[in-house]
Amino acid sequence: MCKIVVIIPVKDDQRVTLALDSLMAVSADQDGLAIIVVDNNSSEESYSALRDYCCKQRGVTLLVESGEGSYAARNRGILYALNELQAQILAFIDSDCIVSKAWLASIKEAFEDQSVAAVSGRSLGINRNNIAVYEQMLYDEIVGEFLGEPRLKRIDTRNFAARSSVFESAGLFLPVKFGGDMEFGARIHSLGMVSIYRREMVLYHENPWDLGRLLVKRVRQNYGNHELQNYCDTSYLESYLPHLFRYRPAGFLHKSTLFVRYFFLRVDGFIEFQFAHTICLVISKFSRRLGYIYFKAIMSRACRLGDIAFFLNISARQI
Repeated sequence: MCKIVVIIPVKDDQRVTLALDSLMAVSADQDGLAIIVVDNNSSEESYSALRDYCCKQRGVTLLVESGEGSYAARNRGILYALNELQAQILAFIDSDCIVSKAWLASIKEAFEDQSVAAVSGRSLGINRNNIAVYEQMLYDEIVGEFLGEPRLKRIDTRNFAARSSVFESAGLFLPVKFGGDMEFGARIHSLGMVSIYRREMVLYHENPWDLGRLLVKRVRQNYGNHELQNYCDTSYLESYLPHLFRYRPAGFLHKSTLFVRYFFLRVDGFIEFQFAHTICLVISKFSRRLGYIYFKAIMSRACRLGDIAFFLNISARQI
């Protein structure tokens, strides 16, 4: 029986070997620990290199999931961990993360309290430039809004662990591309399970450093988050994730206004998004604070663009 199983989804990311190295370092003297890497449609070259690496590591299993998205890959790992390894605790990190020396011990200490069903940890940044620094600052602001609660309503699969009983009771992640972790956090909270934050459960995450690509990702993420409405009751989402309905049109006039807002956001995005990376870095050279203000403002516009496009039934490919 494996007490703790760590699950890592990966797609064409060579950094996963660094994640595995860090896990092997902290687990060298740990019995009953296993690691599952789930490849999610990587190129043949990337998969071959990963397969060769995993074959040389003790306690590492490489699985393949053809279903699109990291949540489908995590679900594949969960089922294997529960059915084949009889895991008691399932932990999750991303392929671009490096765990700290205290990460594994902190998870074990958290579950010494039998009332704790799940635990989320702290994510620190590996930052290549000021764009990456700003992304970490924004992440800290966002997660700080819910990590202070005694029972968390949100989680982040970048750094998360849960008892096997959580998945047996709550089920798997929804088969969506975006937003699966925030919905899962809401789901386990709605079932009365205790999910906590543990500051000592630290890992390091390489933050994106190209603002242009990051803006495109934010548009797609905010658009894709609305896929949750295909799987969940509206009242449930309105209670736990009300931000998903911020731009839901209330009548013809409101929808017409949204079309106007979308038009200006789309034009602005087409022009400014191409130069935002350079603009932000130039501003940050004069003032890091002003650079962050600009970063937050343009990120907010990207998020609004994705949200509004969904409610106007505009295809994601057209954004």
